[in-house]
Amino acid sequence: MRKNYRKKYYKKNWFSRSFLDFTSEYKHGKILPGSFLKRLFLCFGGFTGNDFRNYGFAEKTIRNIVINYTPYCRMFRTRGNDKSPSCLILQNKFETLKFLHSKGIPASIPRYIITQGKVFDLDDNFNPLPNEAKLIRQGDYVIKPLDQRWGVGIVFISLQNDIAVSSCDSIKQALYGDYKSMLVEEKVKNHTKLAALSKTSLNTLRIITAKTRGGEIVSFFACVRFSCNEGRIDNWSSGGYAANIDIDTGIAQTAIKKEATEPNPVNEITKGYTIPFFHEAKIIVEKAHRELFDMKSVGWDVAITPSGPIIIEGNDDWDVSQPQYLMGKGVRDFLCKI
Repeated sequence: MRKNYRKKYYKKNWFSRSFLDFTSEYKHGKILPGSFLKRLFLCFGGFTGNDFRNYGFAEKTIRNIVINYTPYCRMFRTRGNDKSPSCLILQNKFETLKFLHSKGIPASIPRYIITQGKVFDLDDNFNPLPNEAKLIRQGDYVIKPLDQRWGVGIVFISLQNDIAVSSCDSIKQALYGDYKSMLVEEKVKNHTKLAALSKTSLNTLRIITAKTRGGEIVSFFACVRFSCNEGRIDNWSSGGYAANIDIDTGIAQTAIKKEATEPNPVNEITKGYTIPFFHEAKIIVEKAHRELFDMKSVGWDVAITPSGPIIIEGNDDWDVSQPQYLMGKGVRDFLCKI
């Protein structure tokens, strides 16, 4: 009970997590004497220890930080009502893809849904068929939990022939695993230019769109992400690289790996790299956001295939640290306009 109470308390009180992070650092001697007061002050603003290190706050004035940077807890409030219809759609990967296809927006293709300990095939409109699926058709698939983030719980399978559900180990693990519902999607193929960044992962773009106070939908940040050390997941929070993309030209900068300690390793492979179909990618995410008009901002994951961009998923709760870190500046001024 105590654990559940604390979890609910942290969710409601944006200050508590930052303060506990600060006291833990102080207890273990991680805060330098010269940064103690600044770190304590920023703690009351909601900034964590990772924010302090990753943004280089030790070299910045408190005035500069407060005016320009936004902690996660305050960005969270700008996303809009998390009980709105649009937000509820985005919080379910299956409903997101089904909604996008219904609007004619290119998106990855769901083939099966695993729920209530059963596997269901999907019809042409991506509705679960009433009877349980007995066979999994040959092909390459990605199995992912509907309610997880950061690449948690993702499994890849490749079937050379149709196989009975009861004979597929990955499907059986999904049926009796820790997640209530999982989605089985067709594996998406990288565009050849993006495949060069990492051959083992689907290398995606994160494009953040926002609705201005005038009602215009704009793309204000983009980055390309890819795995390192032959990993299967490109997610920045799972140890992958990310490189900022110029939102107007589609040209990428140096890729950086997210680490808790400095200096962060870098990868020059993306420097000056022109992202294929970048303009088309911005068009489809802005169109998708217009269909979810009660959302103030959305973080879109977009794959660039040989034939063009498709949306993998939309995130109502996107990570504000990524654009601030990769762009080397805060986004507070922009977020105040939405």
